[in-house]
Amino acid sequence: MSLVLWLLLSNLVHAINAVAWSSNTNIHVPVWCDITTKLLLATSVALPCALLCLASQLEFLASQRPIPSLRLSKVKQMIFDLGLCVGFPVVFFCLHFIVQNNRFDITQDFGCSASIHPSTPGLIVTSLPPLILCVATFVIAG
Repeated sequence: MSLVLWLLLSNLVHAINAVAWSSNTNIHVPVWCDITTKLLLATSVALPCALLCLASQLEFLASQRPIPSLRLSKVKQMIFDLGLCVGFPVVFFCLHFIVQNNRFDITQDFGCSASIHPSTPGLIVTSLPPLILCVATFVIAG
């Protein structure tokens, strides 16, 4: 469900941005840009997180390990999945405050996008976590 919700949210934001900034770069609603840039940043890490949770569940089901019937283990798994699919993206977009050089950038026909300082810390903070999550998902799915 997390994968579906993050994709739906991302597509909705992109659709509204495409309509609002069609053939212009005027700042219509700066609060909208502040919110959507953070949501799109969170989506860039939330999708690999959701896929990692899905791949780990599928790997567990495909393995020969016995399925625990204890309610406590199911609750622990649910808390871990929620923390990874919701908590980690929130921490990720909070880390973006460290490496942003202005509030947002506006691209014609695309809309608001996150502004990232072109530096090594900016690259590490914004690109490394999604890359690591994608590699981990690939390894677990394999």
